[in-house]
Amino acid sequence: MSKKFEAGQTVYSEQGERAEYVTASGDGHIVRPIIEDCYDGDEGPYEHVCDPVIWRHVFHQEPVAKFSDELKAIHDQIAAAKAERSQMLAEEYALQRARAEKLKRFSMLDSLEAFIDGKITHYVARDIYNPPQIINIEQALTADSDSKRGVLRLLTLGGCLKTGGINWQLNQYSDGSGSATGVIPCTSLEQAQEIVKQEAVKHFAGSRRPDVERQEWIDVAEKLGLNVPEAYRRIVAAKKLRQLEENGHYTRRQAEQYNETVARMDAELVALRDYLATPEGVA
Repeated sequence: MSKKFEAGQTVYSEQGERAEYVTASGDGHIVRPIIEDCYDGDEGPYEHVCDPVIWRHVFHQEPVAKFSDELKAIHDQIAAAKAERSQMLAEEYALQRARAEKLKRFSMLDSLEAFIDGKITHYVARDIYNPPQIINIEQALTADSDSKRGVLRLLTLGGCLKTGGINWQLNQYSDGSGSATGVIPCTSLEQAQEIVKQEAVKHFAGSRRPDVERQEWIDVAEKLGLNVPEAYRRIVAAKKLRQLEENGHYTRRQAEQYNETVARMDAELVALRDYLATPEGVA
């Protein structure tokens, strides 16, 4: 039984397209397809009625393809798998985002991937009192027999349970034995020099503990072109003066003892030469 359509009625094509019905035409129907478009700016979408076209078949409702029960079950399984995969991807993305946010708190971990990729070229060795020292990767080879095979000294990641801080430690040997030094891995000499520069600026600008004003910091600052406060220079100069004054007596006494030793040695040399120059048997 054929269905009747009225002008202006909303109808659908076999593919689910929507249109405004106009009239029947031979074996088909004249319709005006309806499309959706958006205005420029913040206005929402709007519907546009196109020029008339002929559709062979039209339907009162949006058609749904009919499948066999077996094929429908397969489609249901595919849909369920897609939904499960979407859920897994969403959970994985959320986990990665949470992990990235967590790792942002530890800039030290930026070096981990660079180390795995073999991009570490230098270490900046940190010291409690003295300025940091730059170690190139060749100096980080083991001092044992593995050095000939290019084995690196062990680099370990440590931290503090109380503060949550983390740090890198460069061991003396590849097996972790021996002493260890706190380091910052770098991917270029420029990066290492910038870290030393920042440490020097912080050293001169910040509050300092007793006995940390040292000539080594002045030498590093001058090498990097940094300004050294005059008050700092005077503290170092005063400390050096005190050391010279305190150790002067001991140093002078050592010099006197050295001169006395040299004089005795010279006298003994003269005596031995004179003796050997005397003919044998002559008193």
